[in-house]
Amino acid sequence: MPPPLPGQQQYQWYVAVDGQQQGPYDHATFTGHIGSGAVRRGMLAWREGMAAWQPVENVPELAPHFRATPPPLPPQA
Repeated sequence: MPPPLPGQQQYQWYVAVDGQQQGPYDHATFTGHIGSGAVRRGMLAWREGMAAWQPVENVPELAPHFRATPPPLPPQA
């Protein structure tokens, strides 16, 4: 993978799963976990520079990945 463009910082992300810290993940891998559903709303995330763990949907860099997520389908009868 090429180095980041000048002025772009690459963070290592961590996520809390069942009370256990997982990571580090680069940004592309972490957002891929969001897309696959492995990282969901309400899970806590942290990266260097953050004061505390936050729900992933409240982290500015990650929030756009959750706005585009449709709600679950209703049960079929």
